[in-house]
Amino acid sequence: MEFYTGRLPAGFKYVGQDNYCIYDLEAEKQTPYSYLYSDSATSCIIVIAIGESMETGHKTVCMAHLSRLQRFDAFFQLVTKTLKQGICLYAQGANPVSDSTTQTSTQNVIILMQNLQSIINANSAYIATLSISVGQGNPNCGWGTYGVNVDAASADYLQPTNRYYELSNTDRCTAQGVQTLFCVYGLKTMNIYPEQLYILHNTDELEFPKNEIKTLVDRAIADDFTQICDMTDDEILTKYSSTPQYEAAWFCATMREAAEFANNYYK
Repeated sequence: MEFYTGRLPAGFKYVGQDNYCIYDLEAEKQTPYSYLYSDSATSCIIVIAIGESMETGHKTVCMAHLSRLQRFDAFFQLVTKTLKQGICLYAQGANPVSDSTTQTSTQNVIILMQNLQSIINANSAYIATLSISVGQGNPNCGWGTYGVNVDAASADYLQPTNRYYELSNTDRCTAQGVQTLFCVYGLKTMNIYPEQLYILHNTDELEFPKNEIKTLVDRAIADDFTQICDMTDDEILTKYSSTPQYEAAWFCATMREAAEFANNYYK
């Protein structure tokens, strides 16, 4: 596996958990992307679909970092509405394999396969190439990262890899904790405020709608999520992670950032 440290390449695009990106490779853009990337997939699965747009006929990449049933379903509905048949589909994640962390990873693999089976049953020619890598081991040894080069001049153009980039929390998210609240509470509010919920967040929309932020904060406060401000790392991992021994080094910091955002929202 390749490790990259230092300044990120121009056009680097991070796709966070429960976010998606649809990138038209042929459309003219003011700021084109060069590399789509996600990391820290423990029980989550990162999915990349490459094909031709139904709307424009252009080569297009759809990518998402998925954690739950509704979010898998939403992404694959998006893919089948966006891309013509004959796509190349790649997936990597659900990596922890120890007895104590297998359940969530296994559930996500089953959800992934059910979605793929549903697509194939509807149109056996829809997926032309399929590559799945799951349950490979410790995600912090490279199995939690996945990305694809979308720069046509690169040697590995449209070839997904688990190349590792060293990122800061700011590189991952500039939403001051809202992204984390969305991951934790987005689905939990959908039966209460369906018109305010996005099951998946479009990573090109840098800001969350104000009404959705308020909904997420209210749910977090009601759930006593702000107690994280006074919890130790071990306590946070035990209470909020399905894979505590495999979490990324920045997990607790981002959880605290989200708790502090909720705690200060009405002050």
